[in-house]
Amino acid sequence: MATKKKTSFTLNPKIKRLLELLSKKEARSQTAEIEYLIRQRAEELKIKEP
Repeated sequence: MATKKKTSFTLNPKIKRLLELLSKKEARSQTAEIEYLIRQRAEELKIKEP
């Protein structure tokens, strides 16, 4: 199993609120929601993991 690296970044308040609403609606943690959105976008762009 791959280990997770801690990543830190800042979101503006509007985007942070949207993330909170998305994660609440989907019953996922904010981290899980970000991971899901990244995977979806990578799939759209046909980016494969190395």
